[in-house]
Amino acid sequence: MTSTRPSADPDAAAGARTGPRRLDLSTRATVVGTVAGVLSLGVAVAAWQWPRSPGPEPQASATAPEPTTGPQHVPPTGGPTGGGTPAPVEYLAGTAPESGAAHLVPLPRAVRADAAYARRALVIGCPSNETGDQERSVTFALRGRYARFDAQVHPYYPPGADARSVTFVTVFAGVRDRDATLTTAEAGAQKRAAPGSPLPVAADVEGAETVTLRVQCDDPGGVVALTDARVTPA
Repeated sequence: MTSTRPSADPDAAAGARTGPRRLDLSTRATVVGTVAGVLSLGVAVAAWQWPRSPGPEPQASATAPEPTTGPQHVPPTGGPTGGGTPAPVEYLAGTAPESGAAHLVPLPRAVRADAAYARRALVIGCPSNETGDQERSVTFALRGRYARFDAQVHPYYPPGADARSVTFVTVFAGVRDRDATLTTAEAGAQKRAAPGSPLPVAADVEGAETVTLRVQCDDPGGVVALTDARVTPA
């Protein structure tokens, strides 16, 4: 007897042929997506673990900084020779003398507006040159606090006076001895100053209790202006 094999189902056969292929394509797509996701995660983790190195720091601005508020420390400038600040001085004009105040006179009207005479002038009238009045002295108390006396000797004689009139200015320093006696000694002098040519006078008065300024004049009608008369503290 002849047997016949049942014919295969064409749909089943087609499904058997196409099923695995479709499964392979889907699987591949899933694998590819998974791999891409893993790679993306790896890149993100790497970027987090190894951040990019910072770029070069910005260069400092060449513009000057803004000025700060508040007082600024300014170092002291040196004196004319660059050796430090000039020593402070105290002027005697306007200071009450210890003795001889009656010999201080105002500047004559003829030279009152003359700046050469009016600079902190200590003006002493000339003596009458009569017996017992041949010199005029004015004394200031120093009490050992000063080291030097300086002034510009500027005589003045009225019109008609002897043009050759001379003026002597002598500076005495009074030093207190151990027994409290005050001993005075000449510390400086100026004997060449004339009305048209004032000259300086200086004296060492370090440790002195007093300084005495004595003037002598050929012509009693004149005065002696000691401009910028000053003492320098010790």
